[in-house]
Amino acid sequence: MVRRLAGLEVCGVRTTKDGKDVVSYTEIMERFGIGRRTAERLAAAGVLVEYKSVTKKKEFDLWASLQSYITHVQAEADKGSTKGKRQRLEFERMEVDIAWRQTKQELDEIKRDHRLGKYLDRDQVVRDYRAFFTEFQAFALTIPANVSTMLAGILPGREQREVEQEMTGMIKAVLAKFVEDHIGQGG
Repeated sequence: MVRRLAGLEVCGVRTTKDGKDVVSYTEIMERFGIGRRTAERLAAAGVLVEYKSVTKKKEFDLWASLQSYITHVQAEADKGSTKGKRQRLEFERMEVDIAWRQTKQELDEIKRDHRLGKYLDRDQVVRDYRAFFTEFQAFALTIPANVSTMLAGILPGREQREVEQEMTGMIKAVLAKFVEDHIGQGG
């Protein structure tokens, strides 16, 4: 049970905008080493802390549910009359607590690494960015010609071409400044 709970990988954990780590029924069952009926019973009893999400599926706050589950296991141990059962459950609680701390530490390390960009291939990001910028530049440079066409019946041909040339110059200047400010610094 504790081996599964330790969750050396953090697949299935979704971090919400408010910083909560939420998981599905399946993840709770795998991490806590319990079956579906037990998970449903614990959810109905309020031991598993449900996260109110915008999706229709049930999700649980991982850390609040884990703390509540530890308290629940402790309470169950206190109800037991045999000393051996109490000791076994106390030992299990300590193992779960240790596994929880390890999992929390690993998740924090993964979040830190993600913020530092360790999970992104920098070269691929640069290639994708350059491809996007090339496409955007081609699009932006078609705008003056399109506007000029719209002005065909309103302005004389010479003024129409002047407007088109002036807009093209402005767009090229903005794109050049962007390249200088952003791409020139780190790309």
